[in-house]
Amino acid sequence: MWLRLAIALDRVRPRHVIQRIRLNWPYYTLTFFVVLPLWYMAASLAWRSHLYSFRGGSPSPDQLKVFLTFIGGGLATAVTMYGALLTRAHNMREHRSLQLKAVLDSLGTLPPSSSPERMSAVFSAMVLLGQQRVALRALDPAVRKGTLEMATATWVIDQVLTSADSRKPLDGGRVDDQAAVEAAILLSNYAQQGRLTADEDGGYCFADHFMRNWNRTLPHDARLWILRAISHMLLSRDKNWWSVSGRIPDFPTYTLLRCAAGDLEPVVRATAAVPLGVILDCFRAPAEGPKRDLYDEADRVRRKRRTTAAASRVSEVDRDLAARIAKRWSDGSAGAG
Repeated sequence: MWLRLAIALDRVRPRHVIQRIRLNWPYYTLTFFVVLPLWYMAASLAWRSHLYSFRGGSPSPDQLKVFLTFIGGGLATAVTMYGALLTRAHNMREHRSLQLKAVLDSLGTLPPSSSPERMSAVFSAMVLLGQQRVALRALDPAVRKGTLEMATATWVIDQVLTSADSRKPLDGGRVDDQAAVEAAILLSNYAQQGRLTADEDGGYCFADHFMRNWNRTLPHDARLWILRAISHMLLSRDKNWWSVSGRIPDFPTYTLLRCAAGDLEPVVRATAAVPLGVILDCFRAPAEGPKRDLYDEADRVRRKRRTTAAASRVSEVDRDLAARIAKRWSDGSAGAG
């Protein structure tokens, strides 16, 4: 129970509060400047006129006039509020329609058929129009047919994952927890297929937000699938591909470190520490500099996670992936720790 409460409170960040105020400011304004004053006036009139007094008789004509005046003013205010909200909703729909028309017109200037350029523009338009769920459903077929580049596919997945805890004004723009889990599973599948590390020169594709950061407000399963995607990426290439110099690579070391040190759930932290330990064991510790600081911090977190009770609850699949990575990289020198 306390863990769920901590996760719920963790979602309440200044950025989210500002976003909520920006989206719903008309409702907050009407509540504080119209609804609450009307309630106060009604309570004051009822109290001063002894309306709730058990000793008093029926209301006097003067009291009835006061209440009729108040009711008339309240009804006029309610009609004004209702009209203002309807006008705002209509304007939002018109703005969205014009935005959609402008995007569709611009797509008409792109090359015909299912060329990568056209498909990238179509999926980008879906996301920018707040239709992440629609883009997610059409993503995998386009990737399998080869009509969508992995850079665009991982960008779409990143947009779904980073907007999973946001709340848009229109239902079509909301991304639920299940969509976030599906996006993370797709990311793991592409990593397992070697699509994210297909560049022979050391280039890779991944969700941009998770290049050096972590999002602990995502659903539990989504976070575990992202960690599994990282493990599949590490397994898909040998050690020298990740770092020619033999030093620990920034990605995914930073991502795993952020998760192992800062996630709210012990199992997720322990799961991140498993591939992090493989990286530390297979790459040598730098003598000094930022890489040395990164290595020392990661090693400290790794050692701490190994001694927790959650370490025994890490999935066998994730342990097996870590063992296979270590076996493939076994020709490298071991790190200090």
